[in-house]
Amino acid sequence: MQENNKESYSINNRISIMIEFLGKTRYRIAQESGVSEAVLNNIDKNKNKASLDVVVKLLNKYSAINPEWLLTGEGEMLKGNSSAPEDSGSSALINEKERIISMLEAQVKMLQAQIEIKDGQIKELLKQRAADGAKDTTSAMAG
Repeated sequence: MQENNKESYSINNRISIMIEFLGKTRYRIAQESGVSEAVLNNIDKNKNKASLDVVVKLLNKYSAINPEWLLTGEGEMLKGNSSAPEDSGSSALINEKERIISMLEAQVKMLQAQIEIKDGQIKELLKQRAADGAKDTTSAMAG
C-alpha cells in the first residue's frame, strides 16, 4: 500500500511539473485537455491518484510530452528527435516559451524606464520641498 502512495505521488508530481513547464493555468489545461480543473487541482495537492484516463487525455493534447517520463519518471520530459511530429511539438513549446520570455524582457525594460522617470520626479519633488522649507525658515526668521 505504501508503494502505491509513493508511485501516485510521483506521477502526480510529474503532472504538476508538466503543467508548470507548459506555463498554463490548470483552468487552461482543463479546457484544452478535457480533464476537469478539480481533478487537476486534486492531483496537484495529492488528494487523488492520477488515473489512466487523465494521463491519456494529457498525452493526447500535449504530444511533445514523453509518455515514458510521465508514467515512470524515466527519460526526458520532452520527446526526443526521433520523428518529425514529435520534434515539431517540442519546437512549438520552445518557440512559445521564447516568445513569452521576449515579451517579459520587453516589459521589464519598460518598467525599469518608468522607475527611472519616477525616481527623477521624486528627486525633483524633494529638491522643491527642501527649497520651500528653506524659504519658510528664512521668512520666519525675518518676521
